[in-house]
Amino acid sequence: MLVLRTADAAVRARAARFDDIEFRTYRPLASMKVGCGTQEPLHEVYLTWRPGAAPGAEQTAVAVEVLPEGFVP
Repeated sequence: MLVLRTADAAVRARAARFDDIEFRTYRPLASMKVGCGTQEPLHEVYLTWRPGAAPGAEQTAVAVEVLPEGFVP
């Protein structure tokens, strides 16, 4: 389960296996290790997901992209 904070709420998406999620970075990071719990330091990211099969069903996480520093959407 991934939980990402936005300005308005938390977005939740899951995958059957952690390896099913593609992780990319567009900035130099000391480590691209992602584990359980809050990530420190926090990064601006873009989450790609597929909607659940039925209304109200959980989204399926497909990819997480760590955006460049100073990125303004």
